[in-house]
Amino acid sequence: MALGDTNINTTNVGSEIGSSSHAVSELVGASGLNKYSRYSPGTLGVDGSKNITLIPPTSNYKLGDFRRYDHSAVAPHWWDIGTQYWGPGGSTANIILQIAMETLNLQAFSSNGIDTGTSPAHYHVRVNIYTSSSDRASESGTVQSFYPIGVNMVSHTPLTGHTRQVSWVMNTGYSGNQIPCDDVNVSSGDCIRYCDVFFCDSTGANRIINFGTSVSAGYFDVSFHERQSPKIQGGANTGWVPDGAWTVTYPRINTTSTPKCSYSSGINLTFGGSSYSFYLGLQGIRSTEQIIQATGDVRMTRTDPIYGTENKLISTGVNFVTTGKINIAGTLSGWSKGNTWFYDEVASITIENITSYVTYASCP
Repeated sequence: MALGDTNINTTNVGSEIGSSSHAVSELVGASGLNKYSRYSPGTLGVDGSKNITLIPPTSNYKLGDFRRYDHSAVAPHWWDIGTQYWGPGGSTANIILQIAMETLNLQAFSSNGIDTGTSPAHYHVRVNIYTSSSDRASESGTVQSFYPIGVNMVSHTPLTGHTRQVSWVMNTGYSGNQIPCDDVNVSSGDCIRYCDVFFCDSTGANRIINFGTSVSAGYFDVSFHERQSPKIQGGANTGWVPDGAWTVTYPRINTTSTPKCSYSSGINLTFGGSSYSFYLGLQGIRSTEQIIQATGDVRMTRTDPIYGTENKLISTGVNFVTTGKINIAGTLSGWSKGNTWFYDEVASITIENITSYVTYASCP
């Protein structure tokens, strides 16, 4: 718990920071003081790599500089934004990064990039984007940069008499520290973009402060997934073999009834739509591929990454023939997962309860 505005003495300060000393010079210069506490003795600065440092005072020691000192203050930390979805199609995606700055006292740095000429004031960050973690670590091969991004600050009444006179502070939560990056270049399918984010000057050209005690404190990885149009496809082996000469039988779909044995690996559906129409045949291997005349029921199994899997019969007593495929058409109805097609959804078609096996014909 942070110390208060009053009752600051060497005993309670020592208890807060884990010191038995009663010398003010030793308390304000103690090692391990929390550099992320808004109020603290000493001066905030950066080392040669722009990592945050806390420099103890060398004179004018003030026990009162421990007012509101929080030994357990938390360093800036990222919010996991999860996988970002885009498409289908295109080559860019918009993202909003969010970081909780907590009580880091940016205004206490001599060079901080804060624009106090606006109301509210705002601090600046830069986002460099890479396609690999190794490029990010070496700061080479930057594919995009966003800068300077201005983030609003909150006005603050300075603590009277404290060495740090702070009139603007950052939001402590995620929502007030949003970093928008529009039109991030993405690759088709799934990809990761590796971000390096840091405080910059008002031009965005220069790194002035990292988000912690290492450059990697500003690292953030974003996974992207290109949404795929929903599709319908032929499903698995029927498990039905009319005589010992058959190896396997299976459903085959296409967009037309003929040529009789031609098939498609998948037919795209309309996102948000509810209808389906395809041509279905019962085919199999009997030395060579054959098309079969028989009767069976048609089952649809719908699978998508959000709502999972559900299946139901969509047509019964279908008469399959050897001259071409049979049209199966309808509208989604009575599905607990919803009666519209979702992105990344696959509807697999299987044939079951096969009876009235008649004959077969060779595929061309």
